[in-house]
Amino acid sequence: MEDPRRAENLLHQAFTRPPASAAEIGGAYAAAEAAGGPGSGGPGLGDRGEGEDEVEPGDPLEPDPDEDPVPEEAAGNDSGQEIKGSEGDAGDGEEEGDAGDGEEVEGAREDRP
Repeated sequence: MEDPRRAENLLHQAFTRPPASAAEIGGAYAAAEAAGGPGSGGPGLGDRGEGEDEVEPGDPLEPDPDEDPVPEEAAGNDSGQEIKGSEGDAGDGEEEGDAGDGEEVEGAREDRP
């Protein structure tokens, strides 16, 4: 049974007809595999044809080992908002020194830059 459309239809029915039992789903997968559908190893749904599965060095999809993975622009706070609080202290804004939502905390020290 080499009919990818039938395989797709069987899978669609198994998942869209409530309730789909495990036996129905398993049967749909078996029928799809027999029809050459996904997971069968043969031609079928999602088959992209002949090609290489591995990424070759220098391929544009492979990250460059010499390139910084985080661009400098994205590494900092580029929102334009000043983060209040001491360095390395990121909290909810309720305690003195927390970098929170920007609201002033009563009793906070005023001598900070």
